Amino acid sequence: LHPKHIQPVIFKESLLISAKDKWLYLYFGTQGIFFGILLFIFLVTIGQYFNYRDVTFLLFALYVLSFFLLCLRQFSLENGYFQLLPDWAFLQTAHTPFILPIYFFYALFGIVFLQTERYFPRLDKILRGVLVIMLVYFLAERIAIYGVGQNLAYRMDKIFRPFLLSVFLVMLVPVLRSSNKLTRLFGAGTLCIVLLTLVGSLLTYGNVPQTWRGWDVAYSFSQIGLVLQLLILSMALGYKAKLIEEEKNRAQVNLQLKQQESENLKELNQLKSRFFTNITHEFRTPLTVIRGLAQEIQKNPKKDLEKRTGLIQSNADNILQLVNQLLDLSKVEARQFQVNYTQLEIVKYLSYLTNAFQATAIDQKITLSFHALMDELWMDADSNIMKTIASNLIGNALKFTPSYGHVQLTVETVARDILKTVFNPESHSNERIVGLDGQSEIFENTGTTNFLKWTIKDTGSGIASDALPHIFDRFYRADKAGLLQKEGTGVGLALVKEMVELLDGFIHVRSEEQNGSTFTVFLPIRKEASKAVPIVNKTDIARIGEANSDILYKSIPSEAISSPTQETLTEPLPVLLVVEDNADVCYYLRSYLQDNYQILDARNGKEGCEMAIAHVPDLILSDVMMPEMDGYELCEQLRKDVRTSHIPIVFLTAKVTEADRQEGFAKGAVAYLTKPFDERTLQLQLDNFLQFKKQLQLNLTLLPNSHGGQVTNQEAQFLQRLNMTIKENAQNELFRAPHLARAMAMSSTQLYRKLKALTNQSTAQYIKAVRLRMAKTMLQTTNFSIGQIAAEVGFKTQAHFTRAFSEQFGKTPSEMRK
Repeated sequence: LHPKHIQPVIFKESLLISAKDKWLYLYFGTQGIFFGILLFIFLVTIGQYFNYRDVTFLLFALYVLSFFLLCLRQFSLENGYFQLLPDWAFLQTAHTPFILPIYFFYALFGIVFLQTERYFPRLDKILRGVLVIMLVYFLAERIAIYGVGQNLAYRMDKIFRPFLLSVFLVMLVPVLRSSNKLTRLFGAGTLCIVLLTLVGSLLTYGNVPQTWRGWDVAYSFSQIGLVLQLLILSMALGYKAKLIEEEKNRAQVNLQLKQQESENLKELNQLKSRFFTNITHEFRTPLTVIRGLAQEIQKNPKKDLEKRTGLIQSNADNILQLVNQLLDLSKVEARQFQVNYTQLEIVKYLSYLTNAFQATAIDQKITLSFHALMDELWMDADSNIMKTIASNLIGNALKFTPSYGHVQLTVETVARDILKTVFNPESHSNERIVGLDGQSEIFENTGTTNFLKWTIKDTGSGIASDALPHIFDRFYRADKAGLLQKEGTGVGLALVKEMVELLDGFIHVRSEEQNGSTFTVFLPIRKEASKAVPIVNKTDIARIGEANSDILYKSIPSEAISSPTQETLTEPLPVLLVVEDNADVCYYLRSYLQDNYQILDARNGKEGCEMAIAHVPDLILSDVMMPEMDGYELCEQLRKDVRTSHIPIVFLTAKVTEADRQEGFAKGAVAYLTKPFDERTLQLQLDNFLQFKKQLQLNLTLLPNSHGGQVTNQEAQFLQRLNMTIKENAQNELFRAPHLARAMAMSSTQLYRKLKALTNQSTAQYIKAVRLRMAKTMLQTTNFSIGQIAAEVGFKTQAHFTRAFSEQFGKTPSEMRK
């Protein structure tokens, strides 16, 4: 019987197979292994597709599935015991639908796997043409099956399949010649199935027996070819999966690199932005002094001419020094900086350079000392480079050392061998070494036996451990311990590093926060250049200590003013507190404003905050970028303190961005002026705020009593609390200003200054006004006698009360009661 007439059964094959047909066990077992291989490859490939989402794996899985269905149909046809597919699968009409998908999906797989459009454009056109031909053939074959006859369809199949095989053979030529490993694996797999299928086809058309003990010989050759092809292509796909994984890893690494590059670019942009902000500040500050003093000289040429022109010269030198540093740094970067060696008597020269800073050290109340462990030392050096190194390192030490601190310079020599054995390039968290990269041969140079060891040690604020690795980076400025608030561009130490390396030296830094810093410069001692005594211009040396805009912090003594300790001042000048760390700007502001204001000045935000609390000025004019405490924090602190919350604060700064301006107003400033500024604009701003204060005084002279609504204004709350304190002590005729100040936790001066600012009344006048307002209310609402009311509000005699009441309200108590 034909297998299609046999229905599937579920019982052991031994019951169906006779003893003489036991050899069929081998046939069934072999087919089972073959089907298992196909299913396994299909499932693995489908899993790879879902893992990598690569259509190559899906097309190969569909190709394997198509072959599995064809082999399953062939298996059912060749055994008489099992029918695993429905009846229609064995009809002639189902022959092409089972055969054609194999070629179709394999051609698609080849196009995608080989990337024919990119690497084999001619082959790509052939394969795409074959796909179209397959679709046309399928339509024609269907028409033949259902319209003409199955014999015609059978003959068409006998012609079309060899045509497809020949196409795949043609395809193998460029594929096998390729040097790409994946392409050659694809070619090898295709060659296996095509050759063995051709052998099977030749056997089919020849006189060779078609079966051997029940085996289909032609079909068996195709199976062998298919297994070999699947193994080879599975290897190719495994290799492709590996490449995909590597590509994913590379993509991930590239993404990380791009992210890192983006972060580095962002950091670089921030660094550049910070640099330009700092450099702007450095230019604006001296330009403010130069421009302002020039205008003052035009107005009054004879007043302090020598001092003013000296300050103009000094600030011009500041700008020139900064420009020179930037130019030197760019020259070093472009490898255009020339080192001019001469033999210098280095001890004397370094002593000269140190002495240039003595005046600055004295102004800052810092002890600056120089010690040399030898009387004389001649060595090759560049005097200009040494001056640059000295001005930066000594100026830095002075800048970050507080008053009454110490800066000590020591010069000595150290033997190369000792330095090599003692010196450890592996620095700790509080140490940093720069300049040794690529210069380790200096320890082996037979021409260098000794090194100059030049140490600059200070007792300043020190450097944080996380900032220490970056202090020699270009444009870097530390952001801790108040260092960012100090003036600077981040150029100085970067230039020092480059200059030391030009002299074949290196730098060692040891520093801890609040424990000072020690910079040690090591330079090889050589004596190869011509010996010449350097000509030291004393004026130029002096300017080293004056013009060093990136590192030098200059100060001038404050000029004290008398504070109001009594309440008998008659229309004194308003008090203006200038908080500015640049001494020249401070001098210029004082010289310009001193005719209209009593001037107090402070060197930084912390000092300014203390002076504001102590003196309670009428106005505060403050810089933003300052050491110890910046202007923003100063403003915030004073706004929180009831003693100073009323004082208008005007920022005068070189920070010019809109974000800086918005932050200034957010902290409580009433105005934000940028350097350089127009004198007239500044004067008008200050005058307007004083006028506004006078108008405010009229509104805040007295507040309603505590029953009158919700008070939200900070100054109104202060006056309300003040009124309550006075009322609680109104009966005590001895209750005076000192008692009220003590009750308000303020000094007499602080209370006096605040009340004058808010109400234009002294403390005594304010107490008296509150008492009289209480008396007026009692006269209007009670039946107490005038004498009783006078006693209730703290007046010793009725006559004194009547006189004071009449002066305050223009009516006597009796007239007020009527």
